[in-house]
Amino acid sequence: MLSIIIPTLNEERYLPRLLESLKRQVLDNFEVIVSDAGSKDKTLEIAKGYGCFLTQGGLPAVGKNNGAKVAQGEILVFIDADMCLGKDDLKKALVEFRKRNLDVASSLLQPLEKGGWRKIIFDLFYNYPIILLEKILPHGAGFIMVKKSLFEKLNGFDEKILLEEDQDFIRRAAKLGRFGILRSVKPFFSIRRFEKEGWVRTYLNYLICEIYSLIFGPDKKRIFRYDFDHYDK
Repeated sequence: MLSIIIPTLNEERYLPRLLESLKRQVLDNFEVIVSDAGSKDKTLEIAKGYGCFLTQGGLPAVGKNNGAKVAQGEILVFIDADMCLGKDDLKKALVEFRKRNLDVASSLLQPLEKGGWRKIIFDLFYNYPIILLEKILPHGAGFIMVKKSLFEKLNGFDEKILLEEDQDFIRRAAKLGRFGILRSVKPFFSIRRFEKEGWVRTYLNYLICEIYSLIFGPDKKRIFRYDFDHYDK
């Protein structure tokens, strides 16, 4: 069984789209866990309406870890709340995951918002690079699939890391298990952060954080800015 874990905080606008896409999956042997960080909008009401299991969240790493603690599946799938899946994405991802004998994986991504130029930019600066670096410097964000046994060996996500906790987890996991970028699925995700904070500024923030982590290790001092709704307000 798969356990789908979704960290949330005031996601009433995007969560219904994701949960509706999960409801339409051709694969039905999975549970959905929403780790909520104290939403003040209709997020919890929406999650309950779709029959999700609710648990307490926090900052992204905390929410993911708390969701994993109550997960019943042998494979965990972490999905951001502003994403959306095709109706057979879970089945295709699971088939490829098993066929390639992977222990941890991420996927390519495509913008949810309309505009062909957005897709081109994201392909050039994210999708193509992570494929080229797959065996050299593992990357992953938005959609992560991992065996629960490996997740537990790693003690989950490092809760001291605010920005790029996904990258840190992926790279630690790749040292103990087989990592791969899934080619069979390409989930939609919202580029709202890029639109709100500016493409260049957001990209440089991630890029410099990446360089910093390669030289000094993960940013546990929280030098790099990351807004998670009211946490930085």
